[in-house]
Amino acid sequence: MQNQNNYDDLIVSLEANYRSLNILIAMCDDSQYREEIIQKYETELSPNIPCYRVELAKGEPSLRAAISQLVETDEYLQAKKQAVITVTGTEGLRFLAFDGEKPEQEKFFGYLQWTREALRQFPFSIVLWVTFQMEPNLSKKTPDFWAWRKGVFRFISHHKKALPSQDVAFLPEFFPERWSEVDEDDSHFLPVADLQELIADIERKKGEKDASLVTLYGNLGNIFARRVERGECENYQEEAEKAIGYYQKAIALQQELGVEEELATHLNNLAELYRALGRYSEAEPLYKQAIEIDKIALPQNHPSLATDLNNLALLYKSQGRYSEAEPLYKQAIEIDKIALPSNHPSLATDLNNLAGLYEFQGRYSEAEPLYKQAIEIDKIALPSNHPSLATDLNNLAGLYEFQGRYSEAEPLYKQAIEIDKIALPSNHPSLATNLNNLAGLYEFQGRYSEAESLYLQAIEIVKIALPQNHPSLATHLNNLAELYRAQGRYSEAEPLYKQAIEIDKITLPSNHPSLATHLNNLAGLYESQGKYSEAEPLYKQAIEIVKISLPSNHPSLATNLNNLAGLYKSQGKYSEAEPLYKQAIEIDKIALPSNHPSLATDLNNFAELYRAQGRYSEAEPLYKQAIEIDKIALPSNHPSLATDLNNLAGLYEFQGRYSEAEPLYKQAIEIDKIALPSNHPSLATRLNNFAELYRAQGRYSEAEPLYKQAIEIVKISLPSNHPSLATHLNNLAELYRAQGRYSEAEPLYKQAIEIDKIALPSNHPSLATNLNNLAGLYEFQGRYSEAESLYLQAIEIVKIALPQNHPSLATHLNNLAELYRAQGRYSEAEPLYKQAIEIDKITLPLNHPSLATNLNNLALLYKSLGRYSEAEPLYKQAIEIVKIALPSNHPSLSTHLNNLAGLYESQGKYSEAEPLYKQAIEIDKIALPSNHPSLATHLNNLAGLYESQGKYSEAEPLYKQAIEIVKIALPSNHPSLATNLNNLAGLYRAQERYSEAEPLYKQAIEIVKIALPSNHPSLATDLNNLAELYRSQGRYSAAEPLYLQAIEIDKIALPQNHPSLATHLNNLAELYSSQGKYSAAEPLYLQAIDMFVQTLGQEHPHTQIVRENLQRCRQQQQS
Repeated sequence: MQNQNNYDDLIVSLEANYRSLNILIAMCDDSQYREEIIQKYETELSPNIPCYRVELAKGEPSLRAAISQLVETDEYLQAKKQAVITVTGTEGLRFLAFDGEKPEQEKFFGYLQWTREALRQFPFSIVLWVTFQMEPNLSKKTPDFWAWRKGVFRFISHHKKALPSQDVAFLPEFFPERWSEVDEDDSHFLPVADLQELIADIERKKGEKDASLVTLYGNLGNIFARRVERGECENYQEEAEKAIGYYQKAIALQQELGVEEELATHLNNLAELYRALGRYSEAEPLYKQAIEIDKIALPQNHPSLATDLNNLALLYKSQGRYSEAEPLYKQAIEIDKIALPSNHPSLATDLNNLAGLYEFQGRYSEAEPLYKQAIEIDKIALPSNHPSLATDLNNLAGLYEFQGRYSEAEPLYKQAIEIDKIALPSNHPSLATNLNNLAGLYEFQGRYSEAESLYLQAIEIVKIALPQNHPSLATHLNNLAELYRAQGRYSEAEPLYKQAIEIDKITLPSNHPSLATHLNNLAGLYESQGKYSEAEPLYKQAIEIVKISLPSNHPSLATNLNNLAGLYKSQGKYSEAEPLYKQAIEIDKIALPSNHPSLATDLNNFAELYRAQGRYSEAEPLYKQAIEIDKIALPSNHPSLATDLNNLAGLYEFQGRYSEAEPLYKQAIEIDKIALPSNHPSLATRLNNFAELYRAQGRYSEAEPLYKQAIEIVKISLPSNHPSLATHLNNLAELYRAQGRYSEAEPLYKQAIEIDKIALPSNHPSLATNLNNLAGLYEFQGRYSEAESLYLQAIEIVKIALPQNHPSLATHLNNLAELYRAQGRYSEAEPLYKQAIEIDKITLPLNHPSLATNLNNLALLYKSLGRYSEAEPLYKQAIEIVKIALPSNHPSLSTHLNNLAGLYESQGKYSEAEPLYKQAIEIDKIALPSNHPSLATHLNNLAGLYESQGKYSEAEPLYKQAIEIVKIALPSNHPSLATNLNNLAGLYRAQERYSEAEPLYKQAIEIVKIALPSNHPSLATDLNNLAELYRSQGRYSAAEPLYLQAIEIDKIALPQNHPSLATHLNNLAELYSSQGKYSAAEPLYLQAIDMFVQTLGQEHPHTQIVRENLQRCRQQQQS
């Protein structure tokens, strides 16, 4: 803000000046920033005020001479019109004297003091750019010029071109002759360029083997290392290499001259710099060498040795070499306990370090007392508001957070922040760190608005306190991006991730682990958006960096392998994902304790892969193992345990083991209610999953409030267009569709689609899913043209977003095929079914339930076409798959057995059909609630078999039982109830119990009129059935308008050759034939035959029946 104010004042001064001398002094140490400011004001002023630049001559740095030379060569300036002249070059002037000459800055000040009168001839604004190092001498050595200035504009940057006096306090002692003519005030700052030239000059004069250079080189290494650490250098890598070079010179000279003093210190300092740069393999031997030297040179319990051991242990921890780090930390603690008072702050640091190691290893119970002991020591040894105490409190808070003890962590984080606010400047980086940590806690709790404010505050502090490309800024930007990703604010997250990566690329080595982390996170964003082709190379790049920078068994490598495996799983590339998951598990087994939560995460992820593949028997023990680990490693109410329980419950649900799934879902919800805020998105997810279980069981009234509660939580906790909200709305819509509440379902589906269109890329798989589901609703409502468009759109999205053989594509192709089958477009449906089956055979295990579903659906098509010999082996294959893949009482097996029974019934193979229907019913009774709609369906089908056999007394109670179930399970106007009433009415018609049948038919028609669109094919069927009743009763005048109405509906709702339309035409023809209206009947028969031939073929039983009807009609007409 201060810089902006100064810039605004500068612009005003430049614009206000008109043809008079206007001397302005601008100060900046960052050459890049200075150039940006110059370009900015030149752009703003032009073309109204011409802008010029001039650079001071290095040998004779005269401001007057430089401007005079410019004016002499420019006609505009010679006319003395309004202009701005920017003067640079002072930053390169030497502060010290070299080769017996006067310092260049001294020359500059000499010229400047006698410049004022000479400049009167130039009626322009002159902006003289200087460094902050020159400011004291400007006022002291050029008082006349300084007094004549019209303004001083200071532009603060983190980059410094000069060194503070405390950094170079050692130099006069070594080289007093260099400071003999320099006033004390002059030495306040020393330009870095002067220092470089000074050292080169000393090396030339003293020789490169002078012993005094050892200390000098060591100090220089410290100077440049501090500049790197403080971010004061313009080129991070360049100055880091300078620090390394000077440390190496000091060490090499010491070793060559046999100077032992400070050698361990220099080795340790160079090692610390290498560690900060992520160059671990170069750091390790230096640490070890320093330790060996100190062991010989110092008493065995000297604190410096403890420091050395601590530093090597930190390196090992960074590398994931925990077993090697632990004894070093313990040895350091033992030394400090002997050498130092019991309450010395160094001992607190040692305890903190060992606690941090234990925390990282998941050894929380061992870490906590160490953190607490460190806090107690610092409370005694240090002032109550000391920054070290803030660090201690922050560390213990982090442990509590990781354990899910959020209520204990929060006050510690807040206390740490309060201490830093008192003890440190308002823009200190440590305060930013503590704010960031509290923000992380809030983010994990779903308190996003509170987290965002803290993250932004931390970023502002870092931007003020550190250079614009400091690695800490990259970390804070990445963290804010992670928050935005969690909120689904992807467009805001992406530029932050990219900015963090760019900073890392500028300031850190190309293989630094932090760069890997940020690349991995950007890849995660792309994966969330379904941009898989962009995510994969980033994941791979992160893995390569970690492989180079860290040991082969480092947990970070396991994490990165896990993430790439997750991407492959999302894409259905299971064979590529599996070895990565296994590799991650092996790494964590080596690197971490056997009960570490990270290992539980790995096992859980691997189990999820097996579940996606239908390898349920392999997934279950992995889920259970993950749960056992988390039960040991984490508090009993930790959210990670809730996740594990939820995932195992999901497996059981998919297997139809509902009674085992339910208590796990409930336990997960209870944990989240205790561990997380009441509106946390994770709780919404658990409630949604529990609702899904109830929906699968047909327990709709129990599912609905859970779905609604999940939606309310997400609306409160996440942005209004978050993809999670779309998911929850879609699921509630699916419930309403299952209940036949279509008018309530449709707006929810549409809302979900609109959210996904806003929140996700146009080709995201989630959008395809939601389009597919709305299409399913339209299909069920008979709105086929609307459904087809959505199914096709979903398929196109999946083809773009996912690999060509992804199981999701098989699902979408199958759904479109189902639509075509419902429309009687069998020739279009068949290749789609076959394509879906081929995809499943390529991508899924041979016994995956999805393959069974697709085989079953193709079999249904063949059954509709009368191709029974082709349908039967497909049904049987589907049954065999389900028997292998799922429990013996799974509802899916019930469905497949029912379908094979239906095939046998169509063929008149009643003895083979009956035991299959009964077996399906028995499975449903075991696997599902007693009032589940699927049980009603299967009872209804067995009743239909008995009816076909004339076993009416056995059929009737089954039909009635099915109706009772549907009345309990579904809304009073559900189409399934209409179907069941129709079937019972059909039984009564077959028994000539017409008075009982008629009200059932009428009730069915009323239900369908309420539940479905006015032109739905089901209404045509129900009208036809009532007409059939009237025809059986000889009530032809009542039957005819019903037949005609049914035919009109079919013509509107169905393709022109649909078998249902052919059936209804045949039935109307039968009516006319019964009335002796043969001329009206014959064209209807012919039309029906033509339709059946086109859709079902010449040999289909339906075609043969109508031909027989036509032949009988003609015979009656001739007789």
